[in-house]
Amino acid sequence: MKRNICFHVKANVLIIFSLLSFNLFGQTFEVERLDGDPSTMTINDPIIDENTFMVSAGVNSNVSATSSLLNINGPSVIRVPDWIPEYAKTHKDANYYMYFGHHGGKSIRLAWAQYIDGPWHLFNYGFAPDQGWGFTGDYTGFYSPGDGVLDLSLGDNSSTLTINEDYTFGQHIASPDVVVDNVNERIIMYFHGYRYGVGTFIQETFVASSKFGLNFNIQTEGGEVGQGPFPVIPGFFYFRTFEIEGEANGQSIMQTFAFANRGDLYKAPSLTLGDAPALISNGEEEGGLWNPTDPLANPWWTRIPNSQNPLYQIEASLAIRPDGDLRRITGTSYDSPRHSAIYHDPVNDRDRIYLLYTGRGDAPESVVLVVFDLAGLTEEERLDPTKWTRRMNMEDLILEPEEDWEGADLDITYSAGGSAINRRQLRDPYVFKDTDGQLYLFYTGEGEEAIGVAKLHFTHTLPVTIKVFLQGAYETTDGMMNDGLRTASVIPSTEPYTTLGRTGIQNAGARVTDNMLSVEGNNALVDWVLVELRDATNNVIATRAGLVQRDGNIVEPDGIPMNFKGVAAGEYHIAVKHRNHLGVMTQTTVTID
Repeated sequence: MKRNICFHVKANVLIIFSLLSFNLFGQTFEVERLDGDPSTMTINDPIIDENTFMVSAGVNSNVSATSSLLNINGPSVIRVPDWIPEYAKTHKDANYYMYFGHHGGKSIRLAWAQYIDGPWHLFNYGFAPDQGWGFTGDYTGFYSPGDGVLDLSLGDNSSTLTINEDYTFGQHIASPDVVVDNVNERIIMYFHGYRYGVGTFIQETFVASSKFGLNFNIQTEGGEVGQGPFPVIPGFFYFRTFEIEGEANGQSIMQTFAFANRGDLYKAPSLTLGDAPALISNGEEEGGLWNPTDPLANPWWTRIPNSQNPLYQIEASLAIRPDGDLRRITGTSYDSPRHSAIYHDPVNDRDRIYLLYTGRGDAPESVVLVVFDLAGLTEEERLDPTKWTRRMNMEDLILEPEEDWEGADLDITYSAGGSAINRRQLRDPYVFKDTDGQLYLFYTGEGEEAIGVAKLHFTHTLPVTIKVFLQGAYETTDGMMNDGLRTASVIPSTEPYTTLGRTGIQNAGARVTDNMLSVEGNNALVDWVLVELRDATNNVIATRAGLVQRDGNIVEPDGIPMNFKGVAAGEYHIAVKHRNHLGVMTQTTVTID
């Protein structure tokens, strides 16, 4: 709902000038970094970095571990399913597999761990005696040739693999997206490489399967049943797949979708028989995920047009894009999403899709969140992306480089296309849900130099859009406030109310980034304010520090509207305070829902 409120006040008083509007009750994530190496003195270490490769330094076909060109990217994590026998695991204690790559590498790598935060051990890397399959001597699993689990060096010219006369991929392979197919008891891996032999040399997504998740190479004599790549191109590169439950043609189904590079959204094909959406379990049927009716269809999956993509024209976070004018989907490979991660819980949270991604053009490249809402849709409408709505029109900043291994000690630069090391950047997010329901975020730091892990905690949010004006800064000539404090560089970098003795601030210690302070125009910052939600008896329910812009909008330090954490929808008074002005409050409660 919306409500206009006006106050007539004297000088040096905070004015709530007009417009209080309230958005849908939502959710976001809070991040808890985990220490990947407790043996060091630092608090938060990565779980995979250059040191992980030192045991096999100089023997990997991609690059020496001592080389400054070592590149680590694209994590995808699964819990080892119970149907994989112990003899076919990397180790009897292996509970987790992490698949990852090298931006220009020749193989898809694998690491295993007993515990989610490590230690993580490389599998089938070089010829170190403790890195092979069953290195304890108790196992006799099928031999996985080459490096990792899929290796281009096994091809005819050591840089390509030919599936059949129409499908050859190579130059490099990376960005695995791994799915456990419990119905058929196998592991599915989407990955990207350059496609050859079609007149255009472009990067696209391929798909392969493995019985035990340790050998996705083209099947040779003695290999696994169903092992190897399929002759199909699902779509653009950087695929991240997810499923939405709904109904089609009277059938209850799980429809497969995928986000890819540039934020492109793909929808899996329909089967020829019965026109039911293709699923992992029917992938090889004619018209299925990996057996198209037209073998040369390119792309095989349906790309949703930008105008129908719910991510289209999302506004970039001001904290990482200070120009504030960027609309995230541009139809080009620049100034757009790069790597994505999707979380959807069809049982406990079936009306929301959580999309986390990093983007080119950001400074620094960081993990942001967009939430799609499916509430109120029919079962058929749930499978139509044009019906999905966004919780907010601006990205929510979730994680930015704050540790040295993430590049926090380096200068901020705008991210660009291609690989990168030694950069103040986060990339390659991946969301993993463990059997106990805990969510984890895997991501790369310093560009593509290491992989870290953090816990994700759901936080209920109540977004409130408030427009206010400070009378002393208000200018009647343009109906805006001046940003003299900003231009004089005297806006505190950290919210000032905690140091003034105020307690109970939800975002105590919140800091404003240099990028936000560099914003000019209507979104230029004026100063910090304090916003309170009070109940009908004037008890303070929640308090947050925010920043007021020249146009009067109060925003969080990353530029999104004010978001109260853990507060239920209801009737509240809104109070706004400033350290140099008298505060004001709505005379009556207003409904926030």
